[in-house]
Amino acid sequence: MSHFDSSCDCCCNRAGAARVFLPLVADSLPLPKAKFEEGLAPLPEGRVIMPKDIFELLTFLGYIFLNPVEVRALMDKATRYDYMGFDDFEGFMGQYTQYCQQQYLVIFNRFDEDSSGTISIEELREMLHYLGFMPNRRMIEEALSAITAGGRDCLDFDQLVLFLLVYRRREGFVRAEVAELQQIHALYSEGDPPLMPVSMLGAALKQAFGRQVAHVAAEVQEQLQKGQIYRSRTSAPDPDYEPEKLRLSDFLIICRNCREQLHKEMDSIWPPSRESDAEKSEEDRGLAIKCNPHGEGTICDEELRTALQGMGYVPLTKAVLDIYCQVIGSPIPRDLDYDEFFDFVWIFRRNCGFSSEELEDIRELFERSDEDGSGEICTTELGQIFRALGYKANMEEITGLLLDVDFDESGFLSMTEFVTLMGYFRTLELKKIQDVFQETAVEGYLHVDGIKQACKMLGKHMLETPEEEDDELDFEDFVDWVDESRHKSMMHERKLAGFGYWKVECLRELFKEFDREEKGFLEIQALTKLLQHLEFIDAPRSRMEQKTLLRQIESARKHAYESGVRESILEQDHNVTFWTFVQLCRLLQSHRERLESKKTSDLMAELKFTKFEVEQFRHVFAQWARWQPDGEDSTREIDTTTETLSQEQVFRVFRSAGASLAGHRMSVLLWALEPLQEGFRRLNFHNFLRLMRWVVDTDFAGLGSGLITAKCPSAHSLARAIPGRWFCR
Repeated sequence: MSHFDSSCDCCCNRAGAARVFLPLVADSLPLPKAKFEEGLAPLPEGRVIMPKDIFELLTFLGYIFLNPVEVRALMDKATRYDYMGFDDFEGFMGQYTQYCQQQYLVIFNRFDEDSSGTISIEELREMLHYLGFMPNRRMIEEALSAITAGGRDCLDFDQLVLFLLVYRRREGFVRAEVAELQQIHALYSEGDPPLMPVSMLGAALKQAFGRQVAHVAAEVQEQLQKGQIYRSRTSAPDPDYEPEKLRLSDFLIICRNCREQLHKEMDSIWPPSRESDAEKSEEDRGLAIKCNPHGEGTICDEELRTALQGMGYVPLTKAVLDIYCQVIGSPIPRDLDYDEFFDFVWIFRRNCGFSSEELEDIRELFERSDEDGSGEICTTELGQIFRALGYKANMEEITGLLLDVDFDESGFLSMTEFVTLMGYFRTLELKKIQDVFQETAVEGYLHVDGIKQACKMLGKHMLETPEEEDDELDFEDFVDWVDESRHKSMMHERKLAGFGYWKVECLRELFKEFDREEKGFLEIQALTKLLQHLEFIDAPRSRMEQKTLLRQIESARKHAYESGVRESILEQDHNVTFWTFVQLCRLLQSHRERLESKKTSDLMAELKFTKFEVEQFRHVFAQWARWQPDGEDSTREIDTTTETLSQEQVFRVFRSAGASLAGHRMSVLLWALEPLQEGFRRLNFHNFLRLMRWVVDTDFAGLGSGLITAKCPSAHSLARAIPGRWFCR
C-alpha cells in the first residue's frame, strides 16, 4: 500500500469533518519552505508571495472557491502587509481551508433538497459536476467503499468531507492509477526520497498518458524550467534559475492539471453552456470553473463515435463496448453526460483505441519479446515482433518507428511506448481499410464484386475472397474479414522471415547458383560457402564453430516449419532447402545485428552519445545511403551494419545542413575523413558517428555552435538539431 493510500485509509477512520479536513492544509502546500522562499518575490523582509500570485497558486492546487473579496479578507487576517512570508502563508491556508469547509456545507445544503442531512450518490455526482470536478465512476465507487460502511447509498456531511479528502489526496485518480503514477515517478527520479528532475517531466507525463498529452507535457515542462510555476510572476526573471526537483505529490498535482487541460479541450465538442455569468448566483461567481460543469444534455453513441473520429481514431464496436463497461458498468450503450463522456474519451485515448482483451495480447507479446526481462525492448527485439506478425520491416523502418514514440528518448521502448506504437500502427491500418471501404461500398455494404475490388486496393496480402454470391459486409464485418485474411496470409509472410520480396528473390538466385545439381537443397559444404559469400560467417574451423552452425540450422528448420513450410521437417541430415535457408539468413542477420549493437554501445560510451541520439543518426545515415547521383532515391533496403556512404554522399549530408564546403573548409573536412574512410573512400556507420563527434567538438561549419550551451556541450541537442536539419533534402 502506498503512502497516499495508507494516509487516506487512516483519515477515513477519523470522526468529525473538522478533524479530517484540516490535515489537507499541509498536503495542499506544493512545496516546502525552502522551495517556497526560493521561488518568490524578494523584498527587504525576505522571500514572499504577492496577492496576484495567490489566486494562480490556489487554482493550480485545485481549489475552486476564489471569490476575490473573501480571499483578500483572509489574507488581511493572516498578515498586515501586502505580501505573505511562509509562516503567514501557512496561517492563511489554515483559515482558507476552514472557509472552504463552510462553502462546501452551503453547497451540501443546497443539494440536500429534502433537508434530511444526507445526499444521494446521484446528487453527489451532480454536486461534483457543479463544483467543476471530474467524477470518474471508478474513483467515486472506490472512495465510497472506503467511507460508507454497510454499502449505504447516501452521504452525510462528514462523509462528504471524507470523500473529498480521498478525492483530493489522490488528485481524482483511482488507487491503481496512483500506484502506476508512483512507479513512473520513481522511474524518472533519483535519490531517497525519490525526486524527479524537471527535465524528465515531459517524458514522465507521456509515459503515463500517451501521445495525447504531448503538447500539454511540453508546455508544463517549459513553464517549470523557466520558473513560471511555483514562482511568483511579479518577481524579476532569474537567468540562473534552476527548478527544484518534483516530489510525488508535486507530480500528482501536475498530472491532475494535465488531465484537466485535456478536459477543457473537450469543450469544443460538447455543447456550450447556455448560462451566462450574469445568470449565476453570487456563490457560483466565486467558483473557479475548470471545465464545463454547466454542460447541459448528453451525447449519444453515434455522436460519441463521430467525436472519436474527429480525434483521428477509427472506433470499433469491440473497443467501444469494452469502455462502456468501464465507464457506466454496462456494455449496453446509452447517452453519456459530460463527465462520463470525458471519462470515456480519456480511457479510449489511453488505450490507443484497443479493447482490454487486445491490450492484454499486446502486453503478452511485449513480455515474450523482452528477452532480457529489462521491461524495455530495443530495435532488434522490435524487429522480431514485426516479423512474428508477418510484417516486412528493416532496421531503418524500425528505427523510424521507435523514434516516433520514444518519449523518454532512451533508445528503447517501454510497455506504454510499445502500446502507443501498436495503436498508431493499427490506426493507420484501419484508416486505409476505411478509405477503401468508402470508395467501394454501395449504400454502406460491400458485395462480392466490391470485396474483390477492395482486395486489390488493399494489397497482395488479401489471398482469398468470399465465394458466396449473397455475402455482404458492413464496415466492421469487413474489418473482421480483413483481420482474419491477414492472419491467414501472415503465415505466408512469415516464410519471408521479415525480408522483402526483392531480397528473397536475390537469395533464391544465389541459392540456385550454389545448388549446381538442382537437387532443391544444399549440402553442408555448399551451404557454408554460400554463407561465407554473404559474409554471414567465416569458414567454421573448430569443432565448436561447426556445432554452432548445426544448432543454427536446426533452429532455422524449426522456424520454417512454424511458418508453414511442412517439408522442412523432412530434410535429411544437414541438407537445407530454400525456405530453411531464408530462416537461417534471418537468424544470422539478427546475430550480426546483436553484435553490431554491442559494438555500437561501446562506441556510444566512447563518443558520449545517448542511445536515442545514435538511433537518430542511424536514421539519417540510412536516408542518405539511398541517395543516387541521378537524384532519385533508391528503394532498396538499407542495412546500416554493412552499408557505407560514398564521399559524395557525405558531402551531400553537410550541404543539406546548410554548410558551404568551398575552399579551406573542404580541405579540413577531407583531412577529418581521411582516417575514417575505408576502401574506395567509403564511410561506415560507426565512423559516421565518429565524424559527427568531430563536428560537435570542432563546431565545423558552425553546425555545432547551436549545440553548445553556456555550460557544456550537449549531445542531446546535437541529435535534435543536426539530424533535423539533415532531413531537409
